[in-house]
Amino acid sequence: MYESESATASDSYIRGDGHRDAPEIERRYATKADLERFYGEPIPWTVRAMVVTEDGFPKAVMGVARHYTMARAFFDYDEGVNIDSVPYKRALVEGLKFVRESKLTVYAHAEHETGAKLLERLGFEPWYEDFYLWHN
Repeated sequence: MYESESATASDSYIRGDGHRDAPEIERRYATKADLERFYGEPIPWTVRAMVVTEDGFPKAVMGVARHYTMARAFFDYDEGVNIDSVPYKRALVEGLKFVRESKLTVYAHAEHETGAKLLERLGFEPWYEDFYLWHN
């Protein structure tokens, strides 16, 4: 970098030869196109969600889907994603806002022990087998 140049947050991951060392990560509200690209098919429910993209490709989605007379909370991510990194944790917290704002009873399904622990830590209560409820 030349003396006349200043570093910015956006170019902090670019090496001196112009190549990036890390993917460009963005966290934002999910669009219908994001959900279709992530899941590979159209989503039949009304959804409020956050998406985390790496280089423009959705890598994780989290939010609430209206599912009949209830709402289903979800946090789905691609294999190999570091869900403990800051962008993913922030998206999870923002996705939890959709749970809190839901006027419907919200449930979530834990597919593994780590998911069950996360749901309990977020405030969900065990309901039936591997299903959890959020009480507004």
